[in-house]
Amino acid sequence: MSQRSLIISYFAWHYSRAFVEIWNTCTNYIWAVWHFFSVPLLLKTFFSPWHKMDVEYGKGFSIDNFFGPLIVNTLMRLVGMVMRAIIVCLGLICIVVVFSFGVFITIVWIFLPVIFVTLLWQGFLKI
Repeated sequence: MSQRSLIISYFAWHYSRAFVEIWNTCTNYIWAVWHFFSVPLLLKTFFSPWHKMDVEYGKGFSIDNFFGPLIVNTLMRLVGMVMRAIIVCLGLICIVVVFSFGVFITIVWIFLPVIFVTLLWQGFLKI
């Protein structure tokens, strides 16, 4: 294989298949973060009580048997909602960070041959 053919095949790989591999890796990380934070499950159980903490209603009708558990159950649902919202927001922030890093890597990958040749020309890389 000649040197010219090697350079052409490298650039064909660098600017075609490598982009696909970079974005496959990036989408794998996004999928992992999405499932690490359990975003679908948290959205499905958004209004559930926090850690299933609820109080049973007492038998018979009494103001204490009705309003006490109602207040506690409502507060536990609010706590669950707030905690799930915080975790979902953290997950979405992490997804944005991973996506931004993927875009950054792609931009660096585009200019990597130029950066390499420039550093080689300036004498920063010694081969």
